Amino acid sequence: MNTSKIINILLMCMLATSASYAAEVSTAKSTKDKKSKTDSKHSLEASVESGLGYDSNPYLTPNVSYIDPTPTVPVLVEPNKKSGFFVPVKLNADYEYRLKKDIRLIADVKFDGKYFTDADLKNADQYKAEAAAGVRFRFNKYKKETNEVEVKALAGKVDKVYVDHDDGTLKLTGANLNDQSNRYKYTQVGAEVKYKYEFKKSDFLVHTRYENRDYEEPATWSSLDHKYTKIKVQGGYQFTKSLHLGAYYEYAIRDYVERKSYEIDPDGTIHLRKPGVKFTYNSIKAYGDYKVSKAYKMGLDYLIMSRADDNQGYSDYLYHSITFSNNYKVSKALHAYLDLNYYMYDYKNAYAYDTDITLPKKEADGYEILLKTKYRISPELSTKIELSYKDASSADKRYNYDETIAMATIKYMF
Repeated sequence: MNTSKIINILLMCMLATSASYAAEVSTAKSTKDKKSKTDSKHSLEASVESGLGYDSNPYLTPNVSYIDPTPTVPVLVEPNKKSGFFVPVKLNADYEYRLKKDIRLIADVKFDGKYFTDADLKNADQYKAEAAAGVRFRFNKYKKETNEVEVKALAGKVDKVYVDHDDGTLKLTGANLNDQSNRYKYTQVGAEVKYKYEFKKSDFLVHTRYENRDYEEPATWSSLDHKYTKIKVQGGYQFTKSLHLGAYYEYAIRDYVERKSYEIDPDGTIHLRKPGVKFTYNSIKAYGDYKVSKAYKMGLDYLIMSRADDNQGYSDYLYHSITFSNNYKVSKALHAYLDLNYYMYDYKNAYAYDTDITLPKKEADGYEILLKTKYRISPELSTKIELSYKDASSADKRYNYDETIAMATIKYMF
């Protein structure tokens, strides 16, 4: 049995187990008081969310015509933008068993999918599923202190179809017109470790994660299999009752051990022969939250990230992002959110070694607007309405697009 089948069985079993246990907990709610729940060794929080959404551009189709420089004779491309309705599906379950006073066995399942109702948009269907299990050790010495280490093993699967952005059709390449739609589908296994500390006005987090990603391998393409490793160190401090400031540093590596990278000889000749391609990421983020009043809180964060590769710097870039967030408590049950984001990419070496392609230096920027409202009908039931707009601009016109997503969902907590 291959890795993919094992992961699928694991995910389905954990989902079924969580759903079964959730049903038992839901039934028990009417017969147990709060004290008995607190004393129980078992604890489960689970939710299911779904509804209806509309996506104006699920294939991220360019909003302008452009000249495609890749064929022998460059051609003019007129993109065919499509839009339609989809059904979002989210499942979450977190289970905890008190083995000893300060030792917990933990497990969680996450599923996030998007399924279009129009057959013409089925190539945009996608989902991400992950299951994890492990142990949490607590070292609390004081009341209201959080001092714990969490260790988990994980498995998951990502289904993301690779399509032609111009019209959403499948990419067919090679002499035999091989289907490339599974290029971004992969399974993953790995582990993560978290150390979390919160006490009085301070909070601190160290998060490490490792994934071995196994991609489906369509013909005519080099392997995308790689090992992903990251470590994140984050800290914050509550300076006043209203002001909280924090920052983090993250280091990550994507190691494509089976791919070859370019090597340039002293005479300038380029060869695709160096084994392995590795991307290295360094990210720094500073953020702050300020509570203006009992009802209104705003936040601001700034992220700068660099990516470097060992492939003659083809994919090097510098990324900046700034986000302004707003949270307004209209009433005890109704909350409204507004996020504004601007970002910018600078690929300093893009096309630098492609002497047969005359394209401008690759730069990109864009902005996103997200408006969201949540209304709690009861402790178990809530509704959510989201409206988002994204506008992306690039020196390479193939990546110019805009997208509007509107969505209304209902969430049930077990």
